[in-house]
Amino acid sequence: MERAEDRHPAEAPSGPTAPPTRPRIDAGTLWAGGIATAAVAALVAGVGTVICGAVLSIELVHVGLPGRPKGQNTLAYPTVAALVALGATGVLHLLSVFAPRPLLFFNWIIGLVGLLGAALPFVSGFSASSLATAVVNVVTVAAIAALVGSSGARALRAPRRPTGPAQRPPAGS
Repeated sequence: MERAEDRHPAEAPSGPTAPPTRPRIDAGTLWAGGIATAAVAALVAGVGTVICGAVLSIELVHVGLPGRPKGQNTLAYPTVAALVALGATGVLHLLSVFAPRPLLFFNWIIGLVGLLGAALPFVSGFSASSLATAVVNVVTVAAIAALVGSSGARALRAPRRPTGPAQRPPAGS
């Protein structure tokens, strides 16, 4: 029995009977965007931390990086934000290899991460600190979602279509 991959490219099926092909991922573009996103996310989280602490005099809920005292959220939030951005890039890269619609699944995952970031500060109760932390978390995750998502959309390339006489339009049309 002849398999489709054994056929000459000119004999390959085209149109609705053609086997589905996956989009290709430009990993360099995706990861360059992911690294840039990590920098932006760190800045967003840092600015949020400074605005809450220095301008509004509201201490954010403690992130808790190992080896850091409780009062050092100024460095902890940007560090965690950068790590989340790099993790989101890795998730999108994996989804682009294995998932049927990578950006759709990515948007759901990052949306749920944002929801978790909004809800977790309220575990210990409602306060100005938990509200400010939730706002910083949501704005940071929104920036990560927008930037990694657009980098992923740019990095996903349409699959190559087989070329050959079967796909050329008829003469005169």
